[in-house]
Amino acid sequence: ATAAARKLNKPRGTLYLCGNQIGAEGAMVIAEALKQNKRLGTLDLGSNQICDEGAKDNAEALTQHKLLGPLNLNNNQLGDEGAKQLAAWLRGNATLEYLG
Repeated sequence: ATAAARKLNKPRGTLYLCGNQIGAEGAMVIAEALKQNKRLGTLDLGSNQICDEGAKDNAEALTQHKLLGPLNLNNNQLGDEGAKQLAAWLRGNATLEYLG
């Protein structure tokens, strides 16, 4: 039973949306999807014009994720507030392997 539980809890899936310029509205859509899929292993949202509000939405959704490894948010428009939201999420995350 323990081996089966570990197998079920392995991260599954990679979402690469780098360079799609999804902006704040797209980030909200991604955040809603993240609330449904709690087993995502890799998330790349680099170069998408995500601002503080989008970072807040995604940080809130990611609090439910315990399996996320790499997370890329490079080349977005995160300010101090977005960074604070992500920092709050990071304090409760033990699995993140890379933050870009």
